[in-house]
Amino acid sequence: MRLLAAEWQTSLGVYPADRLNAALSEHIRRSTFWPTIADLVEIMRQQTPPPGLRSHRQVEQGFCREGRTEAEEIAYRTAQVMRWKAQYGFNKNGVTEP
Repeated sequence: MRLLAAEWQTSLGVYPADRLNAALSEHIRRSTFWPTIADLVEIMRQQTPPPGLRSHRQVEQGFCREGRTEAEEIAYRTAQVMRWKAQYGFNKNGVTEP
């Protein structure tokens, strides 16, 4: 038992107690089996956004950019696509022209 407890301490001791408790609660909610170290680490990994990237909950959800209205944004993006198509030789039907 001491070896098992030492392994759990070594593997999970780097995580803050509140995150470990939350992962354990989540595992209890999901499973009827005793958790493994890998189960808890995976839950904590899923709940943590990658470093340097904002969580999807923190990103502002806006369709329009630079103060445009929705109609102006759609027109702007449509014009961009038409310019790109013309630049790369596509006609209005999406077929490349020789």
